[in-house]
Amino acid sequence: MPIVASQHGPSPMASPLSPAEPRGIPLLPATALSWARAGAVLLALALLSLAFRPGSHVYDSPLTEDGYYALAVARNVALGNGVTIDGVMPTNGFQPLFTFIEAIAFKLSPGDEILAMRLVMALAWLFHLGGAVMVGLIARDAWPARTPAERPLRLALGALLYLAAPFLFGHAYNGLETGAVLFFYAALGRWVQTGRDDGLAGLAGLGALIGLTVLARIDAGFVAVALAVRELWRSRHRPLGTIVLRLAVLGGAAVLISSPWWLYNLLWFGSAVPTSGLAQQGFALSSLRLEFAEWALRLAAVPWIFLGAHEDWATSLARSLILAGALWVGWRSLKRSGGTACGAPSASRLPLRQRWRGWLLTTS
Repeated sequence: MPIVASQHGPSPMASPLSPAEPRGIPLLPATALSWARAGAVLLALALLSLAFRPGSHVYDSPLTEDGYYALAVARNVALGNGVTIDGVMPTNGFQPLFTFIEAIAFKLSPGDEILAMRLVMALAWLFHLGGAVMVGLIARDAWPARTPAERPLRLALGALLYLAAPFLFGHAYNGLETGAVLFFYAALGRWVQTGRDDGLAGLAGLGALIGLTVLARIDAGFVAVALAVRELWRSRHRPLGTIVLRLAVLGGAAVLISSPWWLYNLLWFGSAVPTSGLAQQGFALSSLRLEFAEWALRLAAVPWIFLGAHEDWATSLARSLILAGALWVGWRSLKRSGGTACGAPSASRLPLRQRWRGWLLTTS
């Protein structure tokens, strides 16, 4: 017999089917909500301690070699030497947004690199925390709630799981843009989820957010294209002039925000695309590439199991078992819903599509 919280306390004699029984919220979700909130706050504070570690360790892990490159560019920008890594040759082999934010940290602490690095870690923490909040909000509204406590519980759990993922920890504090771009990806998802892009003003806001995302990481241009295709599809029944206007607003805002970077590349290097630090490009379909793609997808879906250089068959097996369990839950949900993945949301039978959308949004 379930125990419920009410102003009269639990009634051991009342029947669960009795209409006279006072209704209340089960104690378990309320307790889980308190624990999830407390866990998220404590974990956030623990992560902030990276900004206060001893001065002799401010350049230690989780900073990476590529992070040192971005930090060198930021330091030279702050010193007035230009966008360069060695103080002489200009460069564009970095992701601009977070690097220039790091430059502000160096500018605010002239001659004190330890303080500058503390500020860099604090800024990385803000992006990490912001990403957790965005993911929590996405999880909260991803599908209809069955109880009043479910939505705040999903928010707290989404934020907690985001902050607790070792895979995301390395990306958040490596001195690079990865933590920032994860925040912007989540912010784009949240903007679209709330329907703010229905009107022209909201669509312009989405375009500006796309521009910032591209500045955070240039290859986010693929996301920009995907969102443009999405807008084209959802506007397919509108008049042609309206479609053109909406695409112009979306693309124009994105280009306007990101244009300083394209102009810098054109003026200094003769190409809008960064030319220094070019990655090798290959399009051949090989078994090695497929193996890495499959591993990366499983890792992104289960970011709480990650041992870095110590990855082995055991971690791969653990992720596979978790995904197998998720598939089983999805299959059971489909079976209980009568074999349909769609339909109107209900308190007892949530559409399978919405369940999987929640999983993908809160893990990707």
